[in-house]
Amino acid sequence: MNPNYMQALSLCPDCRYTLLVGKPPFETQSLKDTYQKIKRNEYRIPSYVGRDARSLITRLLQSEPTNRPSPGDILEDPFITGGYLPAKLPNSCLTTAPHWKKTAVVAGGGGGVAGSGGSARRPLSHVNSGSGGVGHTAGVKEGATPSPMDDSPSDWHLHSLLAQLTACLDSKPPDRPSDQILSQECEDPASQPIFWVGKWVDYSDKYGLGYQLSDSSVGVLFNDSTRLLLGADFESLQFINRDLSEEFYTLSSYPDALYKKVTLLKYFQSYMTEHLLKAGGAAGERPIDEGVRLPHLRAWFRTRSAIVLHLSNGLLQINFFNDHTKVMICPLMSALSYIDEHKTFTTYKLSLIEKHGCNKELATRLRYAKAMTERLISRLDQGVTTPLPHPTPTPSSNPPLCPPPATS
Repeated sequence: MNPNYMQALSLCPDCRYTLLVGKPPFETQSLKDTYQKIKRNEYRIPSYVGRDARSLITRLLQSEPTNRPSPGDILEDPFITGGYLPAKLPNSCLTTAPHWKKTAVVAGGGGGVAGSGGSARRPLSHVNSGSGGVGHTAGVKEGATPSPMDDSPSDWHLHSLLAQLTACLDSKPPDRPSDQILSQECEDPASQPIFWVGKWVDYSDKYGLGYQLSDSSVGVLFNDSTRLLLGADFESLQFINRDLSEEFYTLSSYPDALYKKVTLLKYFQSYMTEHLLKAGGAAGERPIDEGVRLPHLRAWFRTRSAIVLHLSNGLLQINFFNDHTKVMICPLMSALSYIDEHKTFTTYKLSLIEKHGCNKELATRLRYAKAMTERLISRLDQGVTTPLPHPTPTPSSNPPLCPPPATS
């Protein structure tokens, strides 16, 4: 196959692959190597990509153009016709896969695409009315089998983040005076992270780390490596097992086995609401959208100078104790957000910092972030998500009301 051979349809699998995986299928460090991979049709689909998506990409990326499906065939593919098509997607889809309640999913994947010979997909209201939908009541477990750790998006996020930070620092961007703010050409407000940790409470000596995300949802990473999250609607519950499988409930209906953890989550929420200020203030407030899947705290640890927090959507956040500045770096947005000592919230593209430089304070934090990313990768390779190995906790239904030993 001629590597320069291109047609409009051939871009379809590349775009689909990029949307699902986060990078093009034939991407390499050099144009020459990329052409060689295209010529050999050499690519790899991660295991976390769904069966129907995998099948369609494979069909579309055939070396011989005549073996590829026609536009009509594509419209009839199970990836297109199956499942539930929402009227819109939440902004959180930029970094986190959505979650749709089972009441929103069409049974059997027979929704169809209008104009392709099938009926138009039904809106959520029609599915919920009972015609052809999957019945679901609050409190019913919805499981999700996790991907292998070596293929998980979170691990790819960390390695991508390390590569971006390394490229930024290796370019040796010019230093600016410490009192000089980065020029406006480096700023990119549109790349502000969707979620970050606005508050946190360290009670890991007994229970775990509690935190509030920027949208006011609340989570706890317990010492037994399970997680529990309460949505910003203060009703939706998301429980994540040690194997990272998910279960979805509501605050009014959940299994008795979660009673103690829900009770602890409520205490964490109450304490943070009453005693702590949210980092970033109103910058993280957004409407509650259907389909939002909250990122969970994947791992964290403390050093003498900072607390390091890593979310499952790839965000690395570092809160510095001395001056209360905060750095949030999102590998998917390729951007860095910085909250300075005056609580000013600014977002920069890493590529623009690489080109135009930054002040010494921010450069120091970039180097620190790179070191912490390397440490995170090492810890996760060893299966460590919390600062110290803890015995399986036995949360009391009446946890102490005294202030936790460390907070944001």
